[in-house]
Amino acid sequence: MLTIIFCVSIFDCCLATVAIGAEHTGLAKSILDKMIENRNKVENFKCINEQFISYPTDILKNVPGHKIYRSQEEQEDARKRLYRYQIDHLALDNKGTGRVTRICEEADAKGNRTGNRIQKDTITWDGKNSVRYSEISGRTSAKIGGTKQPLEFTKRYAQPWTVFGGTFCNELTRALEQNEKINVEKQKDGNYRIEILRSRDEKIIGVIDPNQGYSMIAREIYYAGKLHLTEKARFERVKPGIWFPVSGEHSFGISSGTDVRTTMTIKEIEINDPNFYDGLYHVVFAEGTYVQDIATGLEYVSMRRWPSLVGKPLPKLKDLKIDLLPANTAGKMILVCFLDIEQRPSRNCLRQLDARAQELKAKGMAIAAVQASKIDENSLDEWRRKHNISLPFGMVQDDDDGARSAWGVSSLPWLILTDCRHVVAAEGFGLSELDAKIEQIDGD
Repeated sequence: MLTIIFCVSIFDCCLATVAIGAEHTGLAKSILDKMIENRNKVENFKCINEQFISYPTDILKNVPGHKIYRSQEEQEDARKRLYRYQIDHLALDNKGTGRVTRICEEADAKGNRTGNRIQKDTITWDGKNSVRYSEISGRTSAKIGGTKQPLEFTKRYAQPWTVFGGTFCNELTRALEQNEKINVEKQKDGNYRIEILRSRDEKIIGVIDPNQGYSMIAREIYYAGKLHLTEKARFERVKPGIWFPVSGEHSFGISSGTDVRTTMTIKEIEINDPNFYDGLYHVVFAEGTYVQDIATGLEYVSMRRWPSLVGKPLPKLKDLKIDLLPANTAGKMILVCFLDIEQRPSRNCLRQLDARAQELKAKGMAIAAVQASKIDENSLDEWRRKHNISLPFGMVQDDDDGARSAWGVSSLPWLILTDCRHVVAAEGFGLSELDAKIEQIDGD
């Protein structure tokens, strides 16, 4: 499975026909149009891309935290190669949205998986918002609400449809728009060799096969007169008139001696699935996932999703063996905060809520805080005294899951707000949204 890259041009072969003068540009434009026409037939695709990646330790030399100047022993270590096995489950459309699930782990020099350093990432992008869910060593975390297109959905991500053809289409389009010098040669096997001369020392060469839907089956880039990148791909017809890469090799950084080599094997290819978007952007977080909401700044730990309480009467805190609320709450809104002081997002929320306690009470609101899991009471009291928490504070005594289910607590911290009739009006919102929720209730 290990890829061996020979620094010998893959284009050294006899040529049958050579375009002359303006014919180069016209022929290049005609080939590009056919490439784009065939690629546009793919509106969306799903596939599994298995990759074996080999890279030198020395590629880290310019990464912050790594030394540039090394001892002799360090220099020898830097020449060693590292290996990674990666599986990408891809579901992408031609608008730059979709879902990528990536599983990485260390491999040996023969491409065998070692089971070490396993990481799984699921990334979605619907064109407006992103989700990134990661699983590492049994721990899960997520970032939601991002408004910038993730790398995995850009042209820079190494997925087969982009690497084997998409990038070269962009390069040839630019060359034609900027009147860069282009040479087109038709080879004896019927393939076209297109050479883009960007400067005296920089050129790009692509080989296009008309018999495979004008697919790019090979590409090279030269910098300073030296081979820097090389690619090869094999295509198969997966639908009438549609060719898709099924295997390939990609190597870059050859000229610097720090080349990264990748082999790809593409399987389970589905093109233009009519149900492509069904459930595409929905990601289920494991219980206990640390979640950062980029849009709101809210941080919390996800729990099991329970039925909502909105529109229902507030359950009785006494059912949890907690008596926190003042006797006279008639006609008052009630705010209950479920939390876990052993988690930083909960501690931050509680301190902010406590700082506003007198202001909210003056507005006629009753407030209670509930520790959602049983912990040592002495530790809880000590923490409250240390941070001068004045809010009424209780703790679930028995069945944690039962309490969370009854109160619809799906993450921590979890705020529940009622109207003056003690019917739940809002739940699971951030403390920064509290004033807007109160205004909405008053308006109703």
